[in-house]
Amino acid sequence: MTWALSEKEWRYFSPAFEVGPERRISRLINVALTNLPATYGMTRIAPCAPQ
Repeated sequence: MTWALSEKEWRYFSPAFEVGPERRISRLINVALTNLPATYGMTRIAPCAPQ
């Protein structure tokens, strides 16, 4: 997966979650990598340093 980050592709993540009656996140369903995030103001992710 580091190749996708090193090539500057798939730089964002896209969470899917359920919202409860109080309009608060109640459960995280899944998370996927994307290059077109629907969340405004998202910071790009970066690969970690090799260990």
